[in-house]
Order: sequence, then structure tokens, then C-alpha cells
Amino acid sequence: MHYHPHFTTSPKDAAIPNKHQAFRMDLYNSLYFKTPLDDTFWTVGKKYFDSVVRRRRRENFYWLVSLEDEIALTVCRGALDHKGTWKDKHKQRMQVLLNTVPEQLAIQTIAEVLPDSEEI
Repeated sequence: MHYHPHFTTSPKDAAIPNKHQAFRMDLYNSLYFKTPLDDTFWTVGKKYFDSVVRRRRRENFYWLVSLEDEIALTVCRGALDHKGTWKDKHKQRMQVLLNTVPEQLAIQTIAEVLPDSEEI
């Protein structure tokens, strides 16, 4: 996994409250999550990562993960990064996604990244 912080530059603008007039973007070359072990991380497999990139969707000017991958990645984040504690905003987003994405497609996509997807 490679991590590169990047800072934007721009002319001074009084309407922007950021005193540095720059914004930080954290760039990674992979998807990763915390593991139940102390201070260790798990990088998702290349096959799944490539699938996420292949299934991405374009909305306005942005590339976003597919809705089914958003479900799988949100499950990973809730289960691994947050140790099963879900923020209300994530619960609400999952309700929207689960009402949009067919159940079998969600299970199939979760199975690409986690074992026992039907139990999740």
C-alpha cells in the first residue's frame, strides 16, 4: 500500500475559511481496512480492487464506486474499521442502498471481499 498526501494550491480567497488556502487530499493505491489485531491493516485483494475500478460509475464530474461496491465497502468499514459500531449516517445510507440494489447482487459483491456474505 502506498500513501501520498497532496495539498492543493489556489489564490487567496476571503470566502474560504481555511487559513492556508489549501486542501489536503489523501491518495492511496489500494483499499484497506483495520483488522481485529492491534495496529494492523488488511488490503483487499487485487481481483476485488480491479472489480471496483471496472464497475465504477460517473456522476456529474466524479467517479464513484458502484452502489453494490458501496454496500460491500461500507460493511467492511463498519465491521473492521469501526469494530461493529455504525454511525447513524452509515445506517441511513445503507437503508437507501439496500432498497436500491437487488439483495442477491449485494450478497454476491460482499462475497467478493468477505467470507460468509449471506450471514452479514
